Amino acid sequence: MSYYETTEIVELIKQAYEGNAKARETLRTINVPYAISNDFSEMILVQKKRVDICNEGLIQIRNEAPTKGSEVLQVADIYQCDNEGSSWVSTPIPSCFTVKKLEIADGVFSFISKDNKTTEGTISQINVSMLDVMFTINGVTEEEIEQCFLNISTTVINTPKLQKKSSENANIEHNTIGTFIFDKRHQWFVKNYQTPKYKLELVINTFNRKSAKRMLPIIHKILNKLDVINLNAREFASKKLLEVKNNDWLEDGEGFITKDDFISSMLIYTIIFNEKGDFELWYNDDSLFGGHDITIYINKKGKPKRAVISG
Repeated sequence: MSYYETTEIVELIKQAYEGNAKARETLRTINVPYAISNDFSEMILVQKKRVDICNEGLIQIRNEAPTKGSEVLQVADIYQCDNEGSSWVSTPIPSCFTVKKLEIADGVFSFISKDNKTTEGTISQINVSMLDVMFTINGVTEEEIEQCFLNISTTVINTPKLQKKSSENANIEHNTIGTFIFDKRHQWFVKNYQTPKYKLELVINTFNRKSAKRMLPIIHKILNKLDVINLNAREFASKKLLEVKNNDWLEDGEGFITKDDFISSMLIYTIIFNEKGDFELWYNDDSLFGGHDITIYINKKGKPKRAVISG
């Protein structure tokens, strides 16, 4: 059975949303259960992924294809796209619900099992209902997955606050950092930032332009100290997560990872700046945790306070 890499599908759905006929045709050839909106802005694809089962029976999901002899579980890869970009998350599906097909009508996705049971909901309902089993370090139980999945259709989504349009939030300029543009989908300001050492996405986590402008001097100071902050964050992550890696996330035949190996595997790719002065550093993990990200939460004094496996 085919396996579809999330990075490849993210790029395909972006191209399809922009009207690329070849990308649209490629998506239509997917041979696992999937459903996609008419405008290619939303898509869910269900496929089997490798999982590890801990001694306590907890399930750890890896964002990778099953290997010979590995445990597997159906996982829903959820994709969204608009003019600002594309994104994805994954959520497990309980083993008692083997998905036969997916359908979409008026923004509602229907998961239909082999014994013709149905669970349905919008992507917002799915994301909210499954949140507790999407992002975990130590794993989740089959019962937790099943309960969250069966609650999708009854999940109530709060009416969002009135959103800003891109036309209502002009670009923000900084003479050193450059230009931040407003991302309508995420309701924040963003900039691609590149130096000889870093290639990053910088995010100001507010839709309020005045608040975003007030944050620029703080952001500038943080970027000037990024070498030190980045090193401290990776060392902090190694203290918090190295034992987790060596106890629960080693590949078959993989030797124990050293602190230096752990630190050198982490590549920063996004910084999210919050209005209160704290910020988040997001890292690619170079397959330390099966393709998940590592997020380090930094307080307003620039000190790491929490490290988690995410994405």
